[in-house]
Amino acid sequence: MSVKFSDNPALTHHKLSQVPPLEKRQSQPIQQNTVEKESKQNALSKADYYLQQMSESSNDNELLKKLTELLAEDEQAALEALKNLDYLIFSGRRIGRLLVTHFAQYPDIIDSISHLEMFKNSQAHFLYEDVAAGLLSYHASHMSPTTLIAFISQDKHTSIALKATPSVGRQMMKNKADSAWVADTIASMPNIKNKESLLYGALEQWLQTDPNGLLNYLSIQAHRPAYDRVISQYVHQHKESNPEQVLEWAEKIENPESRYMAIYATAQELARKSPETYRSWIAKIDEPELKSRIEEAVGIFPH
Repeated sequence: MSVKFSDNPALTHHKLSQVPPLEKRQSQPIQQNTVEKESKQNALSKADYYLQQMSESSNDNELLKKLTELLAEDEQAALEALKNLDYLIFSGRRIGRLLVTHFAQYPDIIDSISHLEMFKNSQAHFLYEDVAAGLLSYHASHMSPTTLIAFISQDKHTSIALKATPSVGRQMMKNKADSAWVADTIASMPNIKNKESLLYGALEQWLQTDPNGLLNYLSIQAHRPAYDRVISQYVHQHKESNPEQVLEWAEKIENPESRYMAIYATAQELARKSPETYRSWIAKIDEPELKSRIEEAVGIFPH
């Protein structure tokens, strides 16, 4: 036998009590929107107060101390306040460094950078690029090359990549057992903006830890602009210790002016250490213009 709700008042009351009245159900989204709106208004109101607090600082150090406290108290309001701070009075660069330290504590670097997009259309727009680039550099050694490359390859992140790539490259190479693999991974990436700068950063890090390993790697590679940059750095770091060997690498640089500067600096060291070796070397130069410039700059050193 079927039972109607009307036949069982207790059952009817129990069932209907599970469903809020219509007017109550309709008011819930409105109440939620109102709460969110009030929350945003309160944040903006607090941001104005924070801005006043920071603007009253007598110097950068006092401002940074206040900012640290405000970030701990209400991060969102403090960031909103920074959008309108007078950066003709206070150092945006120092504030950026503080924000890098602050956001570096969070594990999701990509989420933090997305959050910083709030600065994009404000007078503090530079904070987005500076802090994002700093965070990428800070976290790069903990992220997979694939994730990093995918992020900086996006067109919307071009401005960040411009500032971050050398540092990111250094971090990608740091503490890696197979340096050649890292360099090959970067070199074989699709053509993204600043890839050579990213590669240079990685090779520069390799140069600091294992210069001979780097030179062995470069000796079997086809030329790339990044190689010119790191070879130039190698030349200027090691020209005093072994100018004769370094000259061989200086001559491999393809950029004309970089090549001349590297050869000139090393030839000068060679002439100072061993005039006889210098005379023997310069006599073999078969590039008249280069030879003339070196002799003019360094000297002929007759017997």
